[in-house]
Amino acid sequence: FSFKMGFVRVVVFVINVIFWLMGGVMIGTGIWLKVDDGTLIRGVALAFGTNNADVVQSFNGTPLISSAIYLYIALGCLLFIIGFCGCCGAIKKSLVLLRIYIVLMIVLFILQLA
Repeated sequence: FSFKMGFVRVVVFVINVIFWLMGGVMIGTGIWLKVDDGTLIRGVALAFGTNNADVVQSFNGTPLISSAIYLYIALGCLLFIIGFCGCCGAIKKSLVLLRIYIVLMIVLFILQLA
């Protein structure tokens, strides 16, 4: 029984390290997109297959794009916190962190259903 629980703890740790890393990458790319306008313009041009500067420039700086980037950063922060609570809770056997982890996972699951 002890071996199974140790294995489960390691699996939870590995999965949450992946969440933690994904959250960090999302935060980093979101900040990068917010700071460097050229990257966003080139990405929009590549996605729409156009080099028309007027069309591409119209996407830059719109409230919708800005809000989407902030939402992306916020989701990255949420994943980062979930991964941190899961990693630390699994390794340290902290009931407080594991409860926070479970609540956040339930909230994330409910949000996905909505």
